[in-house]
Amino acid sequence: MGAECRDLLLSLTTPAFVANAVHHRAGSAFAARGLLRKVPDLVRQLEACGVDALATAALGDRAVPIDATFFDKHARANWSVPAHQDRIMVVAGTTKRKHRIRDGITYAELDAETLAGLVALRVHFDATDGDTGALCVVPGSHRNGILSNGQILEEPLERYVPCAAAAGDVLVLRPLLLHRSSPSRGDGQRRVLHVVYATRELV
Repeated sequence: MGAECRDLLLSLTTPAFVANAVHHRAGSAFAARGLLRKVPDLVRQLEACGVDALATAALGDRAVPIDATFFDKHARANWSVPAHQDRIMVVAGTTKRKHRIRDGITYAELDAETLAGLVALRVHFDATDGDTGALCVVPGSHRNGILSNGQILEEPLERYVPCAAAAGDVLVLRPLLLHRSSPSRGDGQRRVLHVVYATRELV
């Protein structure tokens, strides 16, 4: 992705300028959730910057964004993420699933078949490697469906592969892919826009 698109997406999603951003205990804003609702222009810019097209190619059908989250991991707002699958997604407010509402947005834990039909794209605004808390994944693990907590814990750490990225790279992954990340080491920054796509509204 070119620098112009990166700068535009970054200007729309930086947590300091988004309502109800998540703050680290040190005071720094490091995450912003529900961006498709909070930043209406983001939907248009994702299409203009070619992110929608990448999701459509991955899903084999016209893809539409259903959720977007921004993360900014750096020395003043640092954390680790234990191994997990992404199973809780934004759904329609009329859903019959067991759900919860957070910041006006309805979320529910989905079944394996529905999750298999989704894809997530991570737009990187900074070069990312092991020192800046790059995402680490177990290749092919999404094919095993929904895993129990015990099964996830049994996965050896050496099977996790770091996904190094340059600024402008877009990482495509399935929500059921096992993934984790370590804290950032040093003064580097890892800003990522995580967008989930489906081919229809989830109910």
